[in-house]
Formats: sequence, C-alpha cells, structure tokens
Amino acid sequence: MTVADEECEAELGPALRAAVPGSVLVGEEAASSNPGLMNGLSGTAPVWLLDPLDGTSAFIEGSPDYAVMAALIVDGATVLSVIHQPEYELTYVAEVGSGAYETHTGMRLTATDRDSTEELRGSVMKRFLPDDIRQTIEEHESNFESLTPRTTSAGIEYPTIAVGDRDFILYWRTLAWDHAPGVLLLTESGGAAAHLDGHPYRPTEQRNGLLIAHTPELWEAALIKLGW
Repeated sequence: MTVADEECEAELGPALRAAVPGSVLVGEEAASSNPGLMNGLSGTAPVWLLDPLDGTSAFIEGSPDYAVMAALIVDGATVLSVIHQPEYELTYVAEVGSGAYETHTGMRLTATDRDSTEELRGSVMKRFLPDDIRQTIEEHESNFESLTPRTTSAGIEYPTIAVGDRDFILYWRTLAWDHAPGVLLLTESGGAAAHLDGHPYRPTEQRNGLLIAHTPELWEAALIKLGW
C-alpha cells in the first residue's frame, strides 16, 4: 500500500457513491484493514468495488503498467466496469448487455476468431498456485512459447486479452476488485471467463483458479493445453 493508493481511494470513493445514490463502497485499501466490508457484496444495496491502484509494485518502480479499476455490483452481478490506464491514456468501460469500449477512440471491443489449433499466446500467474496445479502446468509448458506474464496488473492484462493481443491468462487468486471489472469487459467483448471446472465467475464467490480467454474456443483450447 502507498499514499497514492490511499489518496486515490479517498478521492474516488465519494464520487462513485454519489453517482449511484444509496450505493456503498468496498475499496481494496479499506477492505484490507476491515475484511468484514466484503460482506457488503451480498447485501441489497448496489456496491462499488474499487481498486485504486492495481499494480502498486509497478507504480513504485516507475513502470507504466498499473491501472485504476472500479465495478458496480447489483444483486451479486457486475453491471458496469471501468479500467483506466493513466500512463497509456486509455480507459475501458463495459456495461452489461451494452458492450465494451475504449473511450478515447470510441472503439467497441469485439472478439475476433483465431485458429485455436495454433500455438496459443498466454500466461499463468504462478505465484499462488498450489503445488499440484503448478506441477500440471509445468508438465505442459512445452505447449507454449512462454507462460511468463507481461505484467502483474489485472488492469493491464484484461484489456490485452479483450483486444486480442494475447489469447488467455490463468489466475489463481480471484479477489473481487481485481477481477470483477475485467471479467465484465471481457465477456461484453465476446470473450470467456470461468473457473477451471467451468463454473462461471461471480464477484460474490471466493473460488480459486480463473481462466480468461479472448474467445470461448480459445478458453477451451487453453484449458486442454494447460493439462485439463
């Protein structure tokens, strides 16, 4: 946590609540100090999830690979999300049923077909993998040129998958503020996000192992090539 994390949350939190009267805020910084705030996701009021600085280590190192992310949860489902990449001057928004867009250009994000039998371009966040999952993936790593993530920021990686620059990424931990914004962006653009057993992602559930991909076909192909 940095001063920037805290000040960003303090600045954006009231603005988000004002945008949706009656809503509550679950910010990463506040929830890290008071985990009970996560119970608000199952309440009746609309909930704003806020990650004020996703990729804090990159920010500290002077890398541009960090983002600000927010998602609006209503009745346990993500209905709106925003991912802002300050250093790249890019902002991605998605609304359930209305698509996903990059606002600076007005470009609508739309998944494009790619041959799923070709070598897939993807990565695995290995840091939190259990030993058995890690072993399975390492046994199948030769199916890929590389599985090393480009960044540690979900706010950078999700748009990369949505626009088709990469085919897939596997996460183990699924903290809601890290994934609710990106999953909606991805699914509204025609991509796929589900747990390894096929269970759909829900921000109110804490389930490990989340595979995201540019298309449903690439999701299936990545699952097989990773050893499932």
